[in-house]
Formats: sequence, C-alpha cells, structure tokens
Amino acid sequence: MNPDKITQKALKKHKFTPDEMEAVVQALNVLCPSMENEAHLTTLGRWVANKDLVRMVNNYVQVHKSHSRLEVSNRSEVQSPMFIIGMPRTGSSLLHNLLAVDRRWRAPVYWETLYPCPPCPPDKPDKARLLAARADFSLFKMLAPGYRKIYMYGSRQAAECIAIMAMACMSPRFTFTYHIPTYQEWLSRQGMDKGYQFHRVFLQLLQSESPGREWLLKAPAHLLHLDAMLRVYPNCRVIFNHRHPTEVIPSIASNTWHLRSAFSRNVSKIQTGQEELNRWKQGWNVASALRGSTSLPIEQFIDLPYHQFMNDPLRAVESIYEHFNMELTQETRQCMIQFLSANRPNKFGRHAYTSEEFGLNPGILQEQFKDYIHMFDLSPSTA
Repeated sequence: MNPDKITQKALKKHKFTPDEMEAVVQALNVLCPSMENEAHLTTLGRWVANKDLVRMVNNYVQVHKSHSRLEVSNRSEVQSPMFIIGMPRTGSSLLHNLLAVDRRWRAPVYWETLYPCPPCPPDKPDKARLLAARADFSLFKMLAPGYRKIYMYGSRQAAECIAIMAMACMSPRFTFTYHIPTYQEWLSRQGMDKGYQFHRVFLQLLQSESPGREWLLKAPAHLLHLDAMLRVYPNCRVIFNHRHPTEVIPSIASNTWHLRSAFSRNVSKIQTGQEELNRWKQGWNVASALRGSTSLPIEQFIDLPYHQFMNDPLRAVESIYEHFNMELTQETRQCMIQFLSANRPNKFGRHAYTSEEFGLNPGILQEQFKDYIHMFDLSPSTA
C-alpha cells in the first residue's frame, strides 16, 4: 500500500491543496507501513485494505468539498449530540439502534459512512450507493461468516463513529481490524482532535439534509479519546454503558480476533487478549480522570449497567429520557417494542469463547479494573 498512490487517486477527481491533505497524508505515512509490516495481511486482505483506504480518502476529500459549498445558513453547529460510550460488549449497538427508532434522533447509518456524498435525507437513501454498500457487506460476510453472531451490522444499521473518523485515517477502527502497534502507538501520541474535527464536519454536512433532528452517536472507542471528544463537543450528552471487565475483555478479544482473521494470517489469540486488556485499561484511565473532574456537570452523563439494560431495555430507555428531560411518546415506545421483538439476543447464533483461549485470567482482570468495578458496583453475571 503506497500512501502517495492512495492520495493521488482521490486528488485526480477533486481539486484539493496539499495543505488540506496534510493531516491525512501524515496518518497514511504511518498507517500504510504499519499495515504492510505488522498486520500479516493475506493477499485478499491487502486488496480489501487498499480498496478501503482509497475509498476513505476519496470520501474525506468529497466531504470537505461538499461542506465548503454549503450555504452558511446550512452549515449549522452540531447542538448537544447524544453519545453512547463505555466499555465494549455492553449492549451499545443494540441501544444505539433501539433509540434510533425515535424520529427525534438522526443516527448516521453504515451506507452513509461508506458513500456519503452527496448527502441525502435519511429516509430517502441513494439507491445506487445503498446497493454498493450492500455488496460491500456481502463480501465481508463471506470473509467473516460468523461475525454476525458477535456484532450488529448492515448497510442501514446505525454506524459507529469510528467509521466516520476512518475517512480522516485517524481512527481506532484500524487498530481493531488489524494488528498495527506502530500506528496504534502513533495515534495515542498524536491525539484524536483532528479525527473529531472531521467527525463534526461530516455531521454538519449530513444534517444539512435533515435539519431539526438531534444526533445520536455511538462508539465504545470514544472511551479511549474521551478528552478529545469533549473538547470538540463540550455540550454533548453521554450515555456511559458498563459491564464487568471479566465479561467485557474476553468478549472484545474474541470480537477483534474474528475481525482480524478475516484479513490477516497468523492472528494470535493470546496477543489479541493482552492487547485488548491494555487498550481498555488505558481507556478507563483516561475516562476515570475526566469523570473525576469537577469541571464536568454531573447531569451531562448517565451510567447504564449492562444487565439493567438487557433485563429491561424499555425501562432503561425510560431512565435515559427522564435523565435528559426528554419525552418518550407512546408511538415511539411501540416502535421500540417492535424493534426488540425483531432483534432478540443471539438472533444469528450464540457468540462462544472462553477467557482461557485468549490468555485472560479473571483474577488479573478483577485486579486491573478494581477501581472501575468499585465505582460502578459491577458484578459478573456468573460467580
């Protein structure tokens, strides 16, 4: 993967100055060698990765160009978006898609993150781009046939924010999909402000076609860069999902291993387990410092334990609406009941894994996250 060739392909279609591409070029100059030298990509994996990077950089340019052409009156600020964050494997995808049935919300969907320009009203997608996104997901399903047991995805499903920031080539999406420690370490040093700034530009562009609706956004990886998220969106509202780490870390390790195995050879389960342990311990350290800050209003956050949500999703939704002083209409409630009926747990099969296969000792996990467990009074589902 050649960073220069990737950017040249995007710039052939759009006039863009070198200065406007500086941040992306800087990221690609780290990302591409890291993928080539560390990810152990298969031949097909290298082809898919290169194709994805060309598409992402092309989207980055298109989004900026389309945004610059917006009338000033249509380039409105993103007001108090709602973010779903927290440890992974905490029901956040289900919650994201469940809340999104409420017409008050505008959640970006996956086909828009794959083919965003020109923006469309959310209920009137571009048919050609929707079909292209479906084809992309069909290919992924062939590469990772069991992944639907683990993660909710689809062309019209609510999308994670890391898919948006990936267009700027600054996103944890890459570090989940590939073992690329050099890029991961660079991203940690670099910070994610530029990724979130592009995220805001993307939302402004999309909301030009759907004014008056509030943004509903989600990614567990926001926990890793919560400081940057709050700098770019200081007035955001946050749903913070929680689950016991002895359940979270093995589950996300299995998730990451399955994802990487679709594109890479020689993916180590033990290495993946240790990487996820380190990643989310670091994420909690970032979040813990911010949650302890007196400068953050208490009412900006609501904490949602996993088992509370899974045992009674509607009551959990009610608590969210009550906390943020929002109305949950009877019509929306019925739509949510229908959604839950159609999307029961393990719809595509049970996600099976063990802590041992990823080298994760429950006692060590308990010790590593003891402050987190104590703060939110977390208990595992099985003793």
